This record gives sequence, structure tokens and C-alpha cells, in this order.
Amino acid sequence: MLDKYFEYRKHKTTFNTEVVAGVTTFLTMAYIMFLNPFILSGEFAGPEKGFFDFGAVYTATILATALACFIMAFYGKTWPIGLAPGMGINAFVAFGVVAGMGYTPQAALGAVLVAGAKAPSLITKSMLKDLRKGAVLVDVAVDQGGCFETTKPTTHSSPTYIIDDVLHYSVANMPGAVPMTSTEALTNSTIAYAIEIANKGWKKACNENEPLKKGLNIINGDIVYKAVAEAFDLNYTELNI
Repeated sequence: MLDKYFEYRKHKTTFNTEVVAGVTTFLTMAYIMFLNPFILSGEFAGPEKGFFDFGAVYTATILATALACFIMAFYGKTWPIGLAPGMGINAFVAFGVVAGMGYTPQAALGAVLVAGAKAPSLITKSMLKDLRKGAVLVDVAVDQGGCFETTKPTTHSSPTYIIDDVLHYSVANMPGAVPMTSTEALTNSTIAYAIEIANKGWKKACNENEPLKKGLNIINGDIVYKAVAEAFDLNYTELNI
């Protein structure tokens, strides 16, 4: 029954191998349950000092990890990948956005990327004077318009510039620094869509594939993605294909 659903024999593996792999993966990533709340709570400083509540983040981390892993296990099936909250962004949210910029944890959680829309401006030019001389700002949202008011796209050959003694790094297409790796990753994610478009034509492919349909931005000069139209204050046309 399990083999029929998960098809592990088809992929030249066994039930025992998958169990061992699952336990190994769990033990490898289990640290996130403690480290994520440790960082977001400001090293147990707690909400009374403006950080996140340790217990709340601990519970949310476990629930988010469990839900994501169950989805990958029972929906992805042949993609047995463990998913959990990522490291790096949590420190930025806790010490950069909350402690550094003075936003509440609730406001920080609301600062999310809206697919297709321009990134919100979180740091204004006037805030630069509050930073130490020689501070570094890295804008990873530059491809979505940037989340700093002073962001301007740069290149790998000339990646930085200085405004008010603050060093800015805002290279467009940052994955281009590792072209082979990024190309393989992008191709693995998009090749199925490219093949479907090639076989069916873009209209039929988009009508039969909802994720592909959501990727349409402009058709015959009309903007059919609402977030893009709103971001640039242009006319929006209802998608009809």
C-alpha cells in the first residue's frame, strides 16, 4: 500500500531506507525549533523588550515545519524534502527591523513580499543618518524595486555605492554570481512549464495550468497582473484568454 502511494521501489529505494533518511533529516534540522525562537526573542529578551515572545515563536516554528513537511511528504511524494523556517532572515527581522528600525513584531511580520508587486520601502533616506559611518545595506529585493529608498540597481562588476557614508549593495540578479548553479536551479523549476507551452501553445497551456496562468503579466500591451499595474500606477485589464 505504501509503495503504491510513494512509489519508493520505482525510485530504487526501500521503506527502511526512507525511514532512516527521514529520521536523519529530522535530527539534522531539529535545531531550528530552538534557534529560531532564540534569535527572534532577542536571546530570551521577550516581548517586554520589544522582541518576539519565545514560546509563541517556538510553537509557530514547530507547526510551520510540521505542516510544510507533511505537504512535501503526502503531496510532493517523490520530492521528500524537509522544509523549515530559514536562517538569516530571522536575525534581520529581530535585530534589523524590530530592534534597529523600531518596528513592532506585528509590523515586521506584515512586511512580506507581494508577488509581482514593488517591494515596500522600509528604510528611507532620512534614516541613513541614524546608521553608523561605514554601515552596509544589502538590498536583496532590488529586483522587485528595492526596499530602501536609496536603492538603485548595480552590477557584479560595480556592485556598491555610498550615500551619507553608508555602503549600499544592490546588485540586480544576485544569483548571476553563481551562473551554473542558479541556471540549473531555475531550469529544474521551469522546464516543465516551458515544455507545456511548447506542446500546447501559451493560451491552452495557461488555461489548463493555473500556476502558469498566474504568471501572465502583459498580453498584447495590456497589463493583466493587478499588482504590477498598481505598483506602476498603470491601467489594469482583467485577464480573459
